[in-house]
Amino acid sequence: MNEAAAEYADALAALLKAADLPVMTDHSNCSVSRKIKRFHQLKIPNILIVGEKEVNNEQVALRRGKAVTVIEKSQLVAQLLAFRAL
Repeated sequence: MNEAAAEYADALAALLKAADLPVMTDHSNCSVSRKIKRFHQLKIPNILIVGEKEVNNEQVALRRGKAVTVIEKSQLVAQLLAFRAL
């Protein structure tokens, strides 16, 4: 994970914490697929994936189950709060 992506992930985590949403970040150097597998084992329903493309476009890839949706940073909190209400 490069420095810009790590900083962007930390900014997203702070945004979610401010909205009282639980957050866990993983800045390790292992592969994305390994991280996803670990989070699925922990039964975490929403996985946010951040890379160089997401940083440049101020977006985030939201993985929920096997579906991946790219959403704008400005819509992230509202989207996750909507999932919480289900």
